[in-house]
Amino acid sequence: MANATLGYILHSGKNSKAGYYLKAGFRDILPDSLFRRCLQRELDTCVRLYDEQYVQNRVDAPRPLGTDATSIGSLKRSGNASTYYYYSRQLLQCTSPTLRWNYLFGDIRDIPPHPTIVKSRSIELDNSSSVLLKLDRCRHYVYLDDHRPFEAKADRAILRGQMGSRKKHILFYQHLDYRYIMALEGNDVASNQRWIMSSNSLAVMPRPTCETWLKEERLVSSVHYMEVASDFSNLEAQLDYYRNHPKEATVVAANANRYVQQFRDERRERYIELLVMQKYFSITQ
Repeated sequence: MANATLGYILHSGKNSKAGYYLKAGFRDILPDSLFRRCLQRELDTCVRLYDEQYVQNRVDAPRPLGTDATSIGSLKRSGNASTYYYYSRQLLQCTSPTLRWNYLFGDIRDIPPHPTIVKSRSIELDNSSSVLLKLDRCRHYVYLDDHRPFEAKADRAILRGQMGSRKKHILFYQHLDYRYIMALEGNDVASNQRWIMSSNSLAVMPRPTCETWLKEERLVSSVHYMEVASDFSNLEAQLDYYRNHPKEATVVAANANRYVQQFRDERRERYIELLVMQKYFSITQ
């Protein structure tokens, strides 16, 4: 049992929280002035490396702040989830501690009245005051290397909840034995959607109602995922269609791979986030 548990921890496909906390904790004790001095050099390097039209298309433009905003220097780990705190600090260390901001950590669907940094937002409402950052990245931003072609997988669909009801751990990579993997929204987006779309299996999901840094609003039915009704009434019909059109299924899986690939360049992702924060502070102060 102990060996099985160790194997699950080492090969589950999840990001290592221990490694994340170790690096984040070390960075957190370094003086912020060190990062502020390096910021402009980092931005100047990235502007030469990346397509500015693409980058600016990813940068939200918020409105002015309200009166309830707090200074970024007042952010404390106490009272906040560690993953949100540490990753926010990685961006905020590059700015002045006197700048003000609004933030909501956790699974957010409601639209705040003033420009607010969030991990997730509704795509069914006016969400212009919800400014996305790649928060809680250790848990949510997992990508898998799938070497098994779609045709070699079991011609069935799998739902993670089915395995959970048996009280048995199943590795992320074990899901890839199946051609179709259900990706269902919970408090906000489907947490397994990213790694499904990085695989050669198809994400099976209703049309998204919430989005994160991945910009799920831009996903197109039958192009990036297999769409099913929210009550799953057409699930069997959709499965039958792709069973009869396996080449179309491989095209959808390849499109999904290309879509998530754009988020895997860690240096460019940080560059875009720094620009988001820069624009946020330039407009809201």
